[in-house]
Amino acid sequence: MIRRRKIARKKPLKRTSKPRKSKKWSEKSSFKKDANRKKLLKKLREYGRARGTYINTAIKYFNEYIRLRDMGKPCISCGRMLPLQAGHYLPAGKYPTLRFNEDNVHGQCAECNIGKYGNIEHFRNSLIVRIGYDRVRMLEMEAENYKKENGIKFSVEDYAYIAKKYKEKIKNRDYEKDN
Repeated sequence: MIRRRKIARKKPLKRTSKPRKSKKWSEKSSFKKDANRKKLLKKLREYGRARGTYINTAIKYFNEYIRLRDMGKPCISCGRMLPLQAGHYLPAGKYPTLRFNEDNVHGQCAECNIGKYGNIEHFRNSLIVRIGYDRVRMLEMEAENYKKENGIKFSVEDYAYIAKKYKEKIKNRDYEKDN
């Protein structure tokens, strides 16, 4: 037979004094109350929000331009006539400087773009037919240069310029001239 041990219950402690309020981290002695530091932190927060907003806006207008430019054309990878996305030959995450290169981005169906991870082999063959071997080779050389230089990043002003440029191209229907 198993014996069970009784656990003695402790009585709650009586509070003899008021509970201590902990200081905020900004009030602790290790944090210097420096006006310049607060201004710098505020600027960094605003810059971070603005940067993300500008990036997303630039991507939105660029991708819309690519979809309009390639409207009526088949998927560059599989050749089917399906609704198109803006598919990158050289991935935008790996080569951010080529994200907004019109030769690098073409209309691609969702299955090829997402499901087949870009379907790169067929993309390259169709890309050579569409823009020519020399321009494809230039893209690949730019990608190699990006690797050697350890990357170049766009500034907020660059993203704002790109968004403005493609917004105007859409408004002026420049995508019809490119077809």
